[in-house]
Amino acid sequence: MDENKPKLTLNPEEKARATEAKLERFERRVNVVKVIAFQLTIAISLMLMFWSILSKQWASLSSTPSAADETTKRITAMNSQIQLLSTKVDSALKSGQPISSTGKLEADVKELQSSFAGFQIALGDDPSKRLAVPILRKDMDALKESYQRDLAAIREEFTRAFDTIKWIVGLIGLSNLGLGVLGLMKSKSEKS
Repeated sequence: MDENKPKLTLNPEEKARATEAKLERFERRVNVVKVIAFQLTIAISLMLMFWSILSKQWASLSSTPSAADETTKRITAMNSQIQLLSTKVDSALKSGQPISSTGKLEADVKELQSSFAGFQIALGDDPSKRLAVPILRKDMDALKESYQRDLAAIREEFTRAFDTIKWIVGLIGLSNLGLGVLGLMKSKSEKS
């Protein structure tokens, strides 16, 4: 059976040319793969870089309690303590019972007086400073509203930037796919 088959024998020059052609096709394919790998590397590194920047910025935008919020909470707590003491004293006076825990009440009153004294020292005896407190509160509220608006605007910008990055990465991936298909079509057309 083997005797009937014609043997294809190539002279050394034809073998060398065929080997050279195969080597060139292989090198072109390798170059296409290198370009695709390079573009993927760039796309992934850009995506990771932007992701790390965005995540750091997003984390820094998380709400943290400010000094004004803490002061407001302390004032609210003091007001509730004063109201509690006032109701205890009123109920004891109305019932005609002697106030048995005067030591505790006196300690609570002293504690409230010391806290309130701290606020008085901060405000001072100047009436203009005392009048400035409501104005400062109004300014703090306006500043808080402005901060919230700015925070919302920054979040929208980050969302917009993230969407843009997704589009860019998608386009890079699409171009890689196109280059790969183009390289395969070119290598198939060179085979024929």
